[in-house]
Amino acid sequence: MYLHPLPSQFRPTLPPLPSATASSSSAKPTPSSVPAESPSPTVVEQSPAETPVKAVNPPAPSVTAGTSCGPSNTGRTTLVLAEGSAPCNEVQQTFADFNAQFQGGIAPVTIGDYTCRSYTPEDTKINGRTVSCTGKGNRLEAMTVYPLGGTPLAAESYYTSRGDVYFRAQGIGCHIGDFGVDCERPNLDDPMKGVIQFFGHSKQGIPVIGSGGGNPGSTPYYDGTTLSPGQSISAFGSACVVDPTYVTCTNGSQQLSANATEFIPQ
Repeated sequence: MYLHPLPSQFRPTLPPLPSATASSSSAKPTPSSVPAESPSPTVVEQSPAETPVKAVNPPAPSVTAGTSCGPSNTGRTTLVLAEGSAPCNEVQQTFADFNAQFQGGIAPVTIGDYTCRSYTPEDTKINGRTVSCTGKGNRLEAMTVYPLGGTPLAAESYYTSRGDVYFRAQGIGCHIGDFGVDCERPNLDDPMKGVIQFFGHSKQGIPVIGSGGGNPGSTPYYDGTTLSPGQSISAFGSACVVDPTYVTCTNGSQQLSANATEFIPQ
């Protein structure tokens, strides 16, 4: 028997068959449908924390005898290493500590490794310093008069007569007092007569040379301490320093240099 096909309007509508190219439900999604993976954070290996290195200042160098370490913390004196060897900051600190502890008087004061003594106003005038400190083989001086440098002679080594100061060097003898400085030597024209030549500055500042009788060996000029080259002495606002050739002195306004054969007013 022959069957006639149903008219199209009576045919059931069937879903289309899956295409061979279509993805099945078990198929993996395409890469475009997968969220991109965030890149792994870069791991930087940390070095152990470094301990900051604290800067260490090298120790201050020591200075030699006769070195000025500058003004004191009060500005009233010049601090000098007169004997031994020490850094200037040690010299400065010793006097600063003394000034902080000083209560007046002349009793010794212990400052660290040093023993410091002060001077009365009269002794300061004669010795040209306010405080001396000794210790560790060093001698430190707070000088009120130090215009020419040199290694200050210890105060107790001065020779004084009637309060004035005398010393010898380079074949001459010198005298320091309130008037300033003068020196003497045997008369070079006729030393056998024992005549003494005086030279220095008058109170008016005029260079002078004078003569007088007597024997150089019997005067206080030649009883004074002998200074070696490099040493200095200060008193009454004046100062003298010895170099290999001359004694040079100043009273603050006039200066002279001299030895046994020369007198050079300046």
